[in-house]
Amino acid sequence: MNKVMVFIDFENFNIAKMNYYRKLHGSELDMSKTPKVDFVCLARELAGLLSDGHKLIKTFLFAPKPDDFLMQDEKRKKAYEWISSHRNMDYLTIIEGTHSARPAPG
Repeated sequence: MNKVMVFIDFENFNIAKMNYYRKLHGSELDMSKTPKVDFVCLARELAGLLSDGHKLIKTFLFAPKPDDFLMQDEKRKKAYEWISSHRNMDYLTIIEGTHSARPAPG
C-alpha cells in the first residue's frame, strides 16, 4: 500500500476559495458565510483520486499566526482561532508561521 501525505498552504487555499465563491455569488457575498473546509476530509478525497492502494497518513496545514497588531482584526482573529481548534485532530499537523504587519513607506 502506498502512503500519501498532503501539504496545504492555508492562506493561498483560502484566497482561492474566496475568489471561487465571489465568482459564483458576486462581490456582495458575505465571505464569513462560505463553507468551512475539513482539511482532513479534503486530503482523504485527494488521496482517493489516486489509483488504488493509496492511504492517507498525514495532512500538513501551513498557517500563519497573526502578530498582535493583525490579531486586532476580527476576521484574522477568528480565522486563527478556527485553525487553532484543529490542533488535536488525527492525521492533521498544523505548521505555524508568523504573519507580521510592517509599516509601508510613504
